[in-house]
Amino acid sequence: MDWLLCDVVDRPQGVARLMLRWLRAGHCRAALFNLKLPMRRPLETVQRTLRALEATGAEVRAGQLYHDREEITVYARRRPQRPGG
Repeated sequence: MDWLLCDVVDRPQGVARLMLRWLRAGHCRAALFNLKLPMRRPLETVQRTLRALEATGAEVRAGQLYHDREEITVYARRRPQRPGG
């Protein structure tokens, strides 16, 4: 599958676990998903989640849209495998 789109109302850790599973397993090349921000420690939660995604070797971008301050939108794309590597 090329793209995985996800807008699930769940804790950010639950959504991140699902996205990590799909990216690591190679089930999708890219994922676009929303992380609902928790009331407590939102910045810490987002930073931890983005670091975990980056640890897979994925290119990761995140932004908070002006009209919805209670979630961030994340784009993660697996980097192409190099031949022989």
